Amino acid sequence: VLTYQRNVLWQTKVSLWEDAVRKAPQKARVHNNLGKAYLEKGRLREAESEFLKTISLDLSHVSAYNNLSSIYLKLGLYAKAAEYASLALALDPTFVNARINLGSAYGYMGRDREALQEFLEALKYMPENPGLYNNIGVIYAKSGQFDRAETYFLRALSLKPDYPDPYLNLGIFYIKNGKPQQAVRYLRNFLQLRPNHPSGLYHLIVALRKAGSSEEAERYYLVLRSISPQMAEKLNTVQ
Repeated sequence: VLTYQRNVLWQTKVSLWEDAVRKAPQKARVHNNLGKAYLEKGRLREAESEFLKTISLDLSHVSAYNNLSSIYLKLGLYAKAAEYASLALALDPTFVNARINLGSAYGYMGRDREALQEFLEALKYMPENPGLYNNIGVIYAKSGQFDRAETYFLRALSLKPDYPDPYLNLGIFYIKNGKPQQAVRYLRNFLQLRPNHPSGLYHLIVALRKAGSSEEAERYYLVLRSISPQMAEKLNTVQ
């Protein structure tokens, strides 16, 4: 019932703004709002078209640039995502969501130093954003700055205890740093939030084996094998 109601709501929003565009085709705002309605429904190419139309009508429409950046992130077009996020920031350097998009695009492109710079700058404006702390933690972990990574992951959880990603990241972090029992704790928490998640199961099995809990690890292995045989097979090469 909830899914049906949500679909009705989205369709209503789409219909509303499609009608508005027909009545006022030269208004940038209505094209942007129609694009947002399409984006919410996952109709990315239609959303892209509306945001591009918005910009053609109003070159200073900041949110349209950032909305395009969000689309290109979803499509895996990271260079274009960075381009449009940068255009949004050129118009408004305080537009935090554009800065987050830019950092995310840099991160996906492997430009970790630039990604970190953008996330840290965004944190000045959104100091209570758990996603930023998690993203920063990931970058620090990749660069071997483990104490900093741990601090940022834990801060993310203190802000949002039901945020799954930091639990998984901390689990992986503790495995790599020779603390399997701590890894088990965080990976269990992750799997409570994301039951039967393949990566969560995989890393929990690794942590349990390293912690000497081979029987429990085997039970989880059977679950993983039924969900993702290829990932289960990889465990045979893990020491």
